[in-house]
Amino acid sequence: MQLDLLALLEPTPDEILQDLLAPGELRGPANRERTVAAWRAAHGAYIVPSRHQHPWWLWELCTTAPGGHLTVDELAAWPTDNPGAHEPTILYVDRRNAHDEAPVDVDEEHLWYRAACLGCDFEGDPTTSENKATEDAHDHTHPWWRDLPLTKRLRYDASPKARAAAVAKALAAAEQAVPGCTASGRPIPVRTVREPGGTRHHSSGLLGGYDLCGAVEAA
Repeated sequence: MQLDLLALLEPTPDEILQDLLAPGELRGPANRERTVAAWRAAHGAYIVPSRHQHPWWLWELCTTAPGGHLTVDELAAWPTDNPGAHEPTILYVDRRNAHDEAPVDVDEEHLWYRAACLGCDFEGDPTTSENKATEDAHDHTHPWWRDLPLTKRLRYDASPKARAAAVAKALAAAEQAVPGCTASGRPIPVRTVREPGGTRHHSSGLLGGYDLCGAVEAA
């Protein structure tokens, strides 16, 4: 039987992980996703990363946030492919298996979030509120977002003509409120009025950016 010397020389998944961890905690979506991918390759795809093995939380991108479905290489190339652009995104970590902590009663408290940016290594402070993390991200990428006007949400079954008219109206309103905000052609957040119970900020806004809950209708 002939030994595969090249295979023997290849680093093991754990060695790859340790090489990534050696420089210390590195911020930014690409570094976060690269580390989590290496951790799962070494320990199992469905094991929750925890601080039992490492001195810091292993944050990863929310799949519903911008960049959540990009590969590590695509995340690493994003700043170069979009020079000068800053796009809000959200990192999260599941803390249920960390430090032998007993599970809490509220599921949401298991998950912690923090703001991040696809265009740089900015990260916000950890929080148990996804909405707070989303607002922190916009304070970095779109510091004028609170100046945007409130608008009604477009119906999900709106016609293409109605959607096009709503987009044009929203762009004009955003430009009037924050002159120059539409010049780059990049995604722009919108602030919408929501029904009670539907206050989550989400990344499928009318102008390609986030739809941020700006107010709740009176019951």
